[in-house]
Amino acid sequence: MNEQSHIPGEQSPGLRPRKGRKKKFPFLKIGFTVFIIALLCGGVYFLYQTGVFGFSAEGAMVYYTPMQHISGTSFKNTYYLTTIDGLKSVDITGKDTDHNVNSTISPFIRAMKEPIYLKSDKTVLAYDIGGKTAMLFDESGIIAPLSFEREIIRARMNPKGQFVVLLNEDGAKAAVKVFDAYGNEQYTWYSGTAYVVDAMIHPKNDMMAVLTNDVSGGGITSKLLFFRLDTAEPVKGYVIGDKMAASVSYTDRYALILCTNGLYIMTDSGELSLVMQMGDKKLKFFDYFTDGSLLLCYENTASETYLCEVYDKKGRQTSTFTLDSFVKIGDLTNNKFLVYKRKEVLSVSKKGKILDSQVMDFEIKDVDYFKNKIAIIGQERMLLQ
Repeated sequence: MNEQSHIPGEQSPGLRPRKGRKKKFPFLKIGFTVFIIALLCGGVYFLYQTGVFGFSAEGAMVYYTPMQHISGTSFKNTYYLTTIDGLKSVDITGKDTDHNVNSTISPFIRAMKEPIYLKSDKTVLAYDIGGKTAMLFDESGIIAPLSFEREIIRARMNPKGQFVVLLNEDGAKAAVKVFDAYGNEQYTWYSGTAYVVDAMIHPKNDMMAVLTNDVSGGGITSKLLFFRLDTAEPVKGYVIGDKMAASVSYTDRYALILCTNGLYIMTDSGELSLVMQMGDKKLKFFDYFTDGSLLLCYENTASETYLCEVYDKKGRQTSTFTLDSFVKIGDLTNNKFLVYKRKEVLSVSKKGKILDSQVMDFEIKDVDYFKNKIAIIGQERMLLQ
């Protein structure tokens, strides 16, 4: 509607207004027009709020004021993201969700310097990397607030909601705290002289794998330790070798161990084998799909591309492909993953096929899958595309 197409009170040429109505009549028409416009706007807003009008193909835009560190995660029917006020949550249409739940969670998130989100099938864990606090919550609110005496190195969570928190510790290189799915602490293990690199709780039995690097005498010894969740001391231990270990994924009957020289696999029987040698390839990114498969991306500076490899949870290579250089891996599901460049996001299958591509007019800070859409986070806004 063009507001300049009609001026209230204007008379057609040749018509002379009656004396005495010259001043009164225009003001009545103006007031009536404003009333009608306000009524129409109110009606449109009501229909918009009730969902009668859908979003356009361009996606739903959500504006917010971010903290210095921008992070977020999708969980069931809600997307949670960090703001300067703590936590903001929206549904798949970009509409704000339960303010009462956010009001209880936000003070904890607001106090964190750099919140990181992990999620299981039933809960979300937010922890402050380099800080001393964490919080377990779901769509109903806080389940358990957590505070520690030392700084958090990292945390890992399995699909059942059990999780571990790795902490700096006086008198030891690190402490591994084990929690059940309700945020109840089960025990703490102190690593002594070894640096704890990673830890993961088995998704189907009460076992945990802890990966360590012991630096002594100018050499490195990497080890994999296994714990029962009711025992604070390892029940098994294996020396991997003299290469620095980086990460462990513990799924089904196998443990995948990523080291600087390649990828190892260990079975429950204790058989360790090197299934992939990295050689002179320069590893730039790695992450896990939700089924336990591993994605590795190697940098090729000469051609500005990445060589990507996917290994299943048994350590077998299932695909290899090349992608143009990107900034970061965003989110991984069971069979696809997101990567983003400065102003472009790509959805890629496990086989390397480009499933979707979106070019933005703003610089991308993070990306996530959210239902059948992609949440694209910028410095001051989020687009649900």
